[in-house]
Amino acid sequence: DCKVATFHQVSGNILYTRDYEVIGTVTTGEVRTFTVNLEVKKGDFIGLYAPDGYLGAKELGYSGVWYVNADKIPCTEYTFSYINARGLMLFGSGEGYK
Repeated sequence: DCKVATFHQVSGNILYTRDYEVIGTVTTGEVRTFTVNLEVKKGDFIGLYAPDGYLGAKELGYSGVWYVNADKIPCTEYTFSYINARGLMLFGSGEGYK
């Protein structure tokens, strides 16, 4: 199953999962909307885990992404790799941050 999470940056590319939810199966090529209730604080990042598919990545004009080729949701102070100038089609909205 796919998971969505919020991450706190401990230092550099070391992140920990603040909160997460399992969102289930997402079929390749679909654009889907999910309603989740995740704790988020100022400066957090949103991320996801997709076990059996590929992510729709944009290659130019973005600030970059952290990644790991394994299920690290949840994780505690895990070191992620970083790719410059990439981005994912992932968005979150809500009532504000704490």
